[in-house]
Amino acid sequence: MFPSVEVRHLQAVIVLAEELNFTLASHRLHITQSALSRQITEIEEQLRFRLFTRDNRRVVRVELTDAGRGFVEEAPSSLLHNVQPRLESCHV
Repeated sequence: MFPSVEVRHLQAVIVLAEELNFTLASHRLHITQSALSRQITEIEEQLRFRLFTRDNRRVVRVELTDAGRGFVEEAPSSLLHNVQPRLESCHV
């Protein structure tokens, strides 16, 4: 799990991993491409490893790194654990 990672960062990584396209992912998240790029950069800096490789020549091509694939496999459960305690506290 990733206790210090923000929920918005987890969501950004999951959606970008699904789309492998910054434009499509940013539309799904209802944020700008620059905001998505900033969130991905922030989480990569926090984790100290790259989640995605980017090819910015003609078309922005995005691929998961090996570390990114491992992260994305664990991210949904971490997201669930992050949200669950907040939901439980609402019912107290």
